[in-house]
Amino acid sequence: MAVVRKVFSMVGEQNMSLAAVRRALEREHMPTPRGGKIWQRVVLREMILNDLYRPHTYEELQALADEGLISPTVLSRLDTDTLHGVWWYNRLSDRRSPDKKRIKVSEKPRSEWIAVPVVGSGMPRE
Repeated sequence: MAVVRKVFSMVGEQNMSLAAVRRALEREHMPTPRGGKIWQRVVLREMILNDLYRPHTYEELQALADEGLISPTVLSRLDTDTLHGVWWYNRLSDRRSPDKKRIKVSEKPRSEWIAVPVVGSGMPRE
């Protein structure tokens, strides 16, 4: 989370481009999520756009429940005053070749996604 917070700060507060963030992380020898040395801009972009780190209000989660993406039972057990991140289950599908190498990853229709609320997304709302 320390690296995620740093990336959000560099982009959101310091108005740095993804290329500048990438250079800064590599200059500071910050490992990538998989432990590598070279950061890809697409990884940084996906990190910033990931709903897991975006704090959602109860009302936003209610809208997802109205779409059928969160179970009403799950929603009823959430604290209405707490912000939640959302991890998406069943969002992507991949087609693999017989030798198990990934060939194509595609996004499934939104109606098939399942939203999993996560307490404490780690980022402030602002």
